[in-house]
Amino acid sequence: MLKQQLGNPWWAVQDSNLRSPPRTASRASLRKSDQRWGADYAAEDDPCSACAPSPEVFHNPRFPFIFKALKPTSDLARLLLKKGFQCVGAMPQQIARLAILFALLGSLLFVARRYLVPKSFGDLGHYRASAVDDNANRPLVYAGHDVCNTCHSEIVEKHDAARHQTVACQVCHGAAATHAESPFDHKPPAPRQRGYCPLCHGYDPSRPTGFPQIDPVAHNPVQPCITCHDPHAPEPPRVPQECSACHGEIARTKALSRHAALPCTTCHATQEQHKVNPLLSRPNKPRTREFCGQCHAPQANSSPEIPRVDLTMHGGHYVCWQCHYSHYPEVL
Repeated sequence: MLKQQLGNPWWAVQDSNLRSPPRTASRASLRKSDQRWGADYAAEDDPCSACAPSPEVFHNPRFPFIFKALKPTSDLARLLLKKGFQCVGAMPQQIARLAILFALLGSLLFVARRYLVPKSFGDLGHYRASAVDDNANRPLVYAGHDVCNTCHSEIVEKHDAARHQTVACQVCHGAAATHAESPFDHKPPAPRQRGYCPLCHGYDPSRPTGFPQIDPVAHNPVQPCITCHDPHAPEPPRVPQECSACHGEIARTKALSRHAALPCTTCHATQEQHKVNPLLSRPNKPRTREFCGQCHAPQANSSPEIPRVDLTMHGGHYVCWQCHYSHYPEVL
């Protein structure tokens, strides 16, 4: 069988009855073991005679270590072969080709990094250090709040005390650096068209609840916003009486639910101050199960078509709105 495998540089000697050598075996102990087992191969029967006289690698699939023999025809080599190790002959062609491919890719990566990465990259951090100087050398476009206050102190004082205090002057009037340098030659624009204010105040369900929103089609059609609102102190000419003025998303959701006919104040106790300063005076919400039971308990004095539940058995100790969205109270 060994003679038949001589022509193939990849072969293995397998013998399940032979015990494999210890992991830390020395060459001397392996030679003694060779004599003990009586493994004296003839030259024509030595599988390693088919290999070149160069260091070979012997490994056993049952152990995670590798032996290197200096002479393929030595006693050590023959013993390793007898114990079930494999003789690794010539490197396969596909391995050499893959090695060449990876070498070329590595060289290409090195060249690309050499010529494509800016020289100042990484000097100050994971960015191009020269970008700091590039940004510092760009011409100034915006003037800033303090520059506006130099000539328009009265307007700035009114603006800083009103609801638009977090909106910079140049959000509405555009970049004003050239106006600050030459006030008479460059005048900043003042938006007077109706379509500008709805960019922030037109109804959008993604905006936070309580943010003033309007329906641009139905709210004072055609009229410019500045007709009723001072943009520097945008207080409404009269206090909104409907919650939908600020809670448009909730109002639209509630309009499609079974609670559409209920006024918001049925469930929310709201002070009048909330309409003027909503952040300092917040409405209350029901805190007990008995509140919803005024309409939904079996003995409640309400319309017969209203769904009824037994509060002693339904929902345990949870408050109703922890499971049912009160603005759209569909059954789960």
